[in-house]
Amino acid sequence: MPGSSKQILPGLVALVVLAPIIAACSSDNNIPVLPKFASFVPESLALGSAGNQATELRPVTAADLVDQQGRCAAPPAQAGSEPTDASRLLPGGIALEMTECDVVRRAGAPDQIEFGTTDRGGRALTLTYTGGPRPGIYRFADGRVVSIERGPEPAAPPSAKPKRKRPAAKQPAPA
Repeated sequence: MPGSSKQILPGLVALVVLAPIIAACSSDNNIPVLPKFASFVPESLALGSAGNQATELRPVTAADLVDQQGRCAAPPAQAGSEPTDASRLLPGGIALEMTECDVVRRAGAPDQIEFGTTDRGGRALTLTYTGGPRPGIYRFADGRVVSIERGPEPAAPPSAKPKRKRPAAKQPAPA
């Protein structure tokens, strides 16, 4: 049986070398191997979410939902009253997981509203903005933004500097 020991020895060596590595990987999954991307980016610059991913979102209440006309049931706590024009909209962008009223307070009254139900029987809403500061289609499930389709950007305002017209060249008078 000298031939079979030559075949077993490499396998045994591999098992001895790999066993500690396999044991270390499976013993504790909570040890961070690499830092998370969010640790390198300040929260104020983070993109794609309504807040810090580590915190839990508060539950959506009736005050966070819009009615059939696209208005919020309760006015925002910070502003004191529902914004009605672009000059009174809350500053900032719109991100996933925001509530329906958060979006309306930032983008204004929608041009089109569609209500429905999700696959799980929850509330589904689509708000369409064709103009304003943030044109696009915002889809909600159970009161929170789940997808954003960007609309056409508003046309750039005409330059404030009027163009000067050149005076017409004078033609010599006939003699």
